[in-house]
Amino acid sequence: MSNMTLRLGLSQGQHPQASLVIRAAIEAGRIKPLAQDQGRRNARYIPFWA
Repeated sequence: MSNMTLRLGLSQGQHPQASLVIRAAIEAGRIKPLAQDQGRRNARYIPFWA
């Protein structure tokens, strides 16, 4: 998953909500970054169990 895939179907004004959802999922331990040294713009995430 990435920020861009989460934005699909959202209007332009709702795009910041995608970042909030990702941040909340990371803090809750539900997802983790694919690579620790990745940039934020093209960051990709995987489920915590992967």
